[in-house]
Amino acid sequence: MTASIDYWWRSSIYITEKAKELWLDVKIINENKNFFIVSWSDKSIIFKNTDFWANTALWKKIADDKELTWKMLEIWWFYSPKSIYFNSSKDFDANNIAVYTENFSYPLVIKPIDWAHWDWVCTNILDQEELLLKSENCLQEFWNLIIQEEHQWEEYRCFVYKWKVLWVYHRKPAFVVWDWKLSVKELIEFENNDPNRWIWYEKDLVNIEIDSELEDYIFKNWGFSLDSILDDWYELQLLWVSNIWKWWTLHDYTDIMCEELKNEIWRFAEYLWLWLAWVDLLSEDLSKPLWKWWWTILEINSTPGLSFRKDAEYILRDLFWL
Repeated sequence: MTASIDYWWRSSIYITEKAKELWLDVKIINENKNFFIVSWSDKSIIFKNTDFWANTALWKKIADDKELTWKMLEIWWFYSPKSIYFNSSKDFDANNIAVYTENFSYPLVIKPIDWAHWDWVCTNILDQEELLLKSENCLQEFWNLIIQEEHQWEEYRCFVYKWKVLWVYHRKPAFVVWDWKLSVKELIEFENNDPNRWIWYEKDLVNIEIDSELEDYIFKNWGFSLDSILDDWYELQLLWVSNIWKWWTLHDYTDIMCEELKNEIWRFAEYLWLWLAWVDLLSEDLSKPLWKWWWTILEINSTPGLSFRKDAEYILRDLFWL
């Protein structure tokens, strides 16, 4: 089961707005389902958000299934985090959880195999007791889950189009910074007043939600509560996850990534026959090729959200040869 889109997403906004600026004809068929057509001269392209004919249906299904993605990467000897896959029909309890994860190194993360937006993803799991509890909670909502080693390196999103890395973004998890007097909760509320933040995907940033995952993370990792007052100029990271739905910020690192590494990255998309894709990479250093440094592939997305309007313009100009 894949999460459906039931609102007008920012990538659809960017594509249609940029198409109109380029004097292309735009016809929105169904806004709630992000379904529209862009035309010019005798050529028309049907879009469902960023999904169009660039990627085949088979390889999109593979990319949408995290288990199949990592299985394919393993076949080609690409490194990905150590993982196990299971469903609610397996005998998953306290007696065998140690067997499933005996060769794993904590912290661990739990993910639904075929879900999106980081819903129900549990990170920074530090022991078997916590792993069992959170796995059982997730299995009440989903049939298929992944338990995976969590590598807490820097996260980068690489935008691949037609076998080329066009842009690289550093995905920084949500954070707040000391400002003399406000508590962590008040700093979060202040940050949510940023006009670039909103409750859905219509804007570049999403409001920071105060939930049990956030409270658990700042306490386990930093010893803070929502009522804590930070020390001088202290920057408090609120979550490990840097997904947009978990309130990231983005920084352009395209010029920092070395060319050899870019050539290695687009091959991940090529092996999955994805013409248009995000390749999410965890690494310690972008200035060196993969074989010289620690790294892992976090995810490959076949319908990437467009982070800036230049993404939309580049694709439209190429598709219509403008």
